[in-house]
Amino acid sequence: MSGNRRLIARVPAREPKLFGGTIPHFEHALRSEPFFDGFYAPEKETVGQAINEWIRRSGNLMA
Repeated sequence: MSGNRRLIARVPAREPKLFGGTIPHFEHALRSEPFFDGFYAPEKETVGQAINEWIRRSGNLMA
């Protein structure tokens, strides 16, 4: 998450605008694309959820 903090700190208060969001669940999102076979793993979901939790609770978001 320190990389996210560094990125946020480098963006000036006014410009450019920086928009971010949480990572969506993706277990069955690409099942019709053979290229992505085997892309999903429970470990990746765990990492994504940890990042989402940081995004929600970090205090680095502006309303």
